[in-house]
Amino acid sequence: MVILYDFFALLGVFLSLVILLLLTHRFSHLLSPEVSRKIVHIFIGITTLTFPIIFSSSVTVWLLAIFASFLFFAIKHQRVLKANMGDAIYRIKRHSYGELYYIFGVAFTFEFASTPLFYILSIAILTFSDSAAAIIGERYGKILYPTRDGQKSVEGSLAFVAVSFIILSYGLYLFGDIALVQSFQIAAQISVGVALLEALSWHGMDNFVIPISVLVLLELLV
Repeated sequence: MVILYDFFALLGVFLSLVILLLLTHRFSHLLSPEVSRKIVHIFIGITTLTFPIIFSSSVTVWLLAIFASFLFFAIKHQRVLKANMGDAIYRIKRHSYGELYYIFGVAFTFEFASTPLFYILSIAILTFSDSAAAIIGERYGKILYPTRDGQKSVEGSLAFVAVSFIILSYGLYLFGDIALVQSFQIAAQISVGVALLEALSWHGMDNFVIPISVLVLLELLV
């Protein structure tokens, strides 16, 4: 019964991903490449936040990761699929494997998180902090610094730190049975540390580095 439930959950998530890519492709002309890519990023992230609830085994998550990676590979390299589903994620000019790093970053985090809370906090930062950094950086970034992928902005990095701090501090305080002051201290250390790692990542590797580094730091500090 559990295996059957996981199968239908996997199928539902995979079909939701296909529908999301079709819809965002349809309306991608209304948005910049970075914003449309981050919309996909956020919706996938919200879906992956439910994995501890809808999946009983990490095996199912790994199977989903494999199927999704084949889907993205096909969209990127098959002309017909790219023409009908690819605009939301493949319009950016920089070279990136971000979608694959994202998939396997989620799978590894699910596999090795010692508690559902640590998984959820790690993926929440990947979902919301990284997206805030990209959107704020694109719209309001004035102070720029060089990276291997081009440039990032101080404003975007500060947005990453701020959103991460809010997620971690209140997540640990409300659901982790940790005192508020201690949760602030832990959140500050992780937020700044992971923001530095995110700034050093290239080719979309931050989608793997962020959740894994958050998870490792949570396991060490909490």
